[in-house]
Amino acid sequence: MMNESKQKKVLLIIIAILVIANTVTLFLFMQKSPQKKDRQNSRKNNTIFYLKNDLNYNDVQIASYDSLHKKHMESTESLFKEMRIEKEKNLKLLSQKGFSDSITEIAANTIAEKQKIVEIKMLRYLHDMRSIGTPAQQAKFDTTFFTFMNKEKSKSKRN
Repeated sequence: MMNESKQKKVLLIIIAILVIANTVTLFLFMQKSPQKKDRQNSRKNNTIFYLKNDLNYNDVQIASYDSLHKKHMESTESLFKEMRIEKEKNLKLLSQKGFSDSITEIAANTIAEKQKIVEIKMLRYLHDMRSIGTPAQQAKFDTTFFTFMNKEKSKSKRN
């Protein structure tokens, strides 16, 4: 009986250490590093290059995109911050409730709702980016944007 109690304590200590380690890892991962900021600027610059050279956006359209991009980044930054806070709360709750299946499900659903909001914002952002163009530019956007995004994705995997 005593041995079983000691085993439970050891397991609880191990779980607590793992939860703390995961929380610290998430915190460090989610903070903006200079490299992340450089990647964001690089992506923005690559997008401007795409809009200018592939779609022939003029200076007024590029200025509109720049404004749109800034608003998008501001609105999603707060969402990502909320998601970080929510994940930390969920980890604390999970550890307090013994990582039960029901609490795990609730935690996953709260994060999924936030992620859904991010995805909707991103799709609206793409819609708004597209709508800056003329009908001819929009048609070209529709046929080339997927290829452009795949190139961007492969660049970010290499870095």
